[in-house]
Amino acid sequence: MAVDTTVPTPQGGAAHQMDLNVRFYELDPYGHVNHSVYVQYFESGRIEALRDANVGLDWLQQELDVNLVVVQINVRFLRPAFLADRLIVESGITSVGRAKATWAQRVRRDDEVLASQVMVSGCTNGEGRPRRFPAELIEALKPIGVAEDWLGSAAPK
Repeated sequence: MAVDTTVPTPQGGAAHQMDLNVRFYELDPYGHVNHSVYVQYFESGRIEALRDANVGLDWLQQELDVNLVVVQINVRFLRPAFLADRLIVESGITSVGRAKATWAQRVRRDDEVLASQVMVSGCTNGEGRPRRFPAELIEALKPIGVAEDWLGSAAPK
């Protein structure tokens, strides 16, 4: 079955966008971005989305006693990226549960999706024990909420 790699229209909110340029040291021996670098792109996208939503790591830890930790990552690679490509990392949250949140992310070049990721983050206290997402945090995350099916057919299986 063919995958539609064009950008689906957001249905539930406004995903955060972060621009970046592919750098030489991110390439594998075949001349495209190494698969492990996409995970770093996605992490940078989440951190910038949080920062732009005024959710700094210091605020989470000092004011709310919250750490957001990666619980699960599922990545799908659709097309390669190359040296000097200008990419956009889009990040949105599809759901927030009692102690976990699900992020949907994609890397695209223009209107073509190159990779997508679904990441589950857990909410813990400073001692690493699971805890509920505080209401203040849930409220701060609303602007980057997206529909559960936002990734469309490019979603990881």
